[in-house]
Amino acid sequence: MKYIIVLLITLFPVFAMAQAPGDSLAIHAHARALEMLRASITKSTLGIYNTGTERNLDIREYNQFKNKFDLKATVADNFNVVYHYNAKTDSVEYVIDPKVKAFDVYTHDVALKIKSIKFDPDPKIELVSDATNFTNMVYRVYRQIKFEMPRQYIIEDNADYVNSVFQGKNKKAPIHFEKNDGSLDSLKKNFENKLENAKDSIYQFSVTETLLISVAYSMNDSVKITGITNEKSPELNILNDSDNDIVLNNEEADPRKNRGEFTAKGLPDADLDGMPDIRDKCKYVYTNDTSLNQGCPESYFISHEAIEGFIGIQLNAAKINLPELDNLGYTTDNGKDAMDVLQSKKGVLKNPGLIAGVSGGLNFTHYFGQRKQSGISAGVNFSRFNADYQLASPIVYTFKSNDGFNDYRRQIAIDSLKEKITYNIFNFPVMFNYRLKTGNMYKQGEKNPKDKKDKMVINVKAGPSLMLFSATSDYDAFINFGGIYQTNGDQLIYDDFFDESLTSNVFITADSIKFQNSNPGADAVFNQLNANSGNYDFANNKNYKGRQKNTTRAAIALNLAFDAQFSISKNSPLVFKAGGHLTYAPLPERKEKYMPVNRTSDPFQSVYNSNAKTSYSAFGINLGFVYNFNFKK
Repeated sequence: MKYIIVLLITLFPVFAMAQAPGDSLAIHAHARALEMLRASITKSTLGIYNTGTERNLDIREYNQFKNKFDLKATVADNFNVVYHYNAKTDSVEYVIDPKVKAFDVYTHDVALKIKSIKFDPDPKIELVSDATNFTNMVYRVYRQIKFEMPRQYIIEDNADYVNSVFQGKNKKAPIHFEKNDGSLDSLKKNFENKLENAKDSIYQFSVTETLLISVAYSMNDSVKITGITNEKSPELNILNDSDNDIVLNNEEADPRKNRGEFTAKGLPDADLDGMPDIRDKCKYVYTNDTSLNQGCPESYFISHEAIEGFIGIQLNAAKINLPELDNLGYTTDNGKDAMDVLQSKKGVLKNPGLIAGVSGGLNFTHYFGQRKQSGISAGVNFSRFNADYQLASPIVYTFKSNDGFNDYRRQIAIDSLKEKITYNIFNFPVMFNYRLKTGNMYKQGEKNPKDKKDKMVINVKAGPSLMLFSATSDYDAFINFGGIYQTNGDQLIYDDFFDESLTSNVFITADSIKFQNSNPGADAVFNQLNANSGNYDFANNKNYKGRQKNTTRAAIALNLAFDAQFSISKNSPLVFKAGGHLTYAPLPERKEKYMPVNRTSDPFQSVYNSNAKTSYSAFGINLGFVYNFNFKK
């Protein structure tokens, strides 16, 4: 504005001479006024000098300029540029505050706020008042000014501006504040500090304006400016902020981007924490220190997906039970249960207890929620171990049979059994995950945030799984095959009630033959009977030794796992993990009833195929790695 005034004043003689009235006093008034103004303002700087690195004010020239105003003069201050943010419409603009000021306030503000001024070297000036009225001479001035102002005067009140920006952002997408990691007060304070630290940044403007300048001549031969107004609204342009985001072009992190936020050097920053949205893993969550966790509070996780692999040692307990005597596969020809439970013994199978084996697996987890603490994982785990089983008490199965002519009680006695079962178990768990960060915030004895340690992560999982049991049995069994016949004194009979005390019963078993006469022995008797008729099919201490590939069994298991994760290096997506897991699976009863062997020519059936209730449980410890995929939101 001062430059405008100076230029207009310097050109007043031209207009005065061009439109001077015939009255000699009026001519003298115009000439005198212009002469005095020209003498007072000679360089059109209004006393403001910019040497390139410093701004100086020539007090003498400034006072000369100031003295050219009438004490009651008012001025439309076209230098008064402010930056407005509208929270309702999320719009921004540089505007000229239309306030009309007293001349002394105007001149003071210009001297205080303006960094440098450049006027149009050839402004257009017209006399628009009555040329004979030298007490109120009015000139229309068309001109363009370029000037510079520091940021501290562009934003009138940092606190109000910050509050408006927050309201606009929070209206579009609410900003979340995590306890101990940030608050609205800290957001506003940090924002205001950034504005304050950059208060000396220089903004360049151009103003195209049409002014009406009133000048009065008094009889004491003095000329005073009595007022400066705008004939129409001035046109304002910002020269070094192309996207109008209050961030200067040379301060933009990426000048190709559209309007962004001052907090992030002109890039979009939805939560105003200084981390641009493009890199902010929690772009709606404010945090005081964005350098620690990619824009998220320290308690937050930044990965949506993770894959882990591990190997370990596992203690396995595969408990096998022998079936109840009334739940075996020995039946009569019409399919009825043939067992004589009173003449049978269930036996006792000694289980090996906990057996060590190897395990390993892979799991993929997807985390969800704002903090990304909860997730669902799916994977596959494999374990392998060998378990030895043996009889602690013999098995005796006695059941109704037929030797081709007569019904009798066939008796199979398993006196000795050793089985080595090799288990290969595939486990397909689907589990709910919950993770949290723990550990010290700082290294011991240090309080510098740069020395912060990455926190340890604890992850807990629980859920069901599908387990597939593939087993191979190496067995070694010694079995006696014999028979018990009932008679009524004259002929063979079969009675469901068997009286062991009757002397008419005939025991053709290895134990009874040995008891009655060890010479020639059970082998000789059985050989002679089998030679007479193959239907007898008796044997003494027959050895069954071999390997059996068992049918794969499926079960639904329950799983619990936990691990601790440690960063290998700061901000690395690959972390080391150590943990443990528990698994329990009640194996469903088999539909096929167990029958280890019937005829001596039959293959032996492993106790693994027992249809009794069995169960599997395991506890393991493991080591491995987790890779976190830091996908964008």
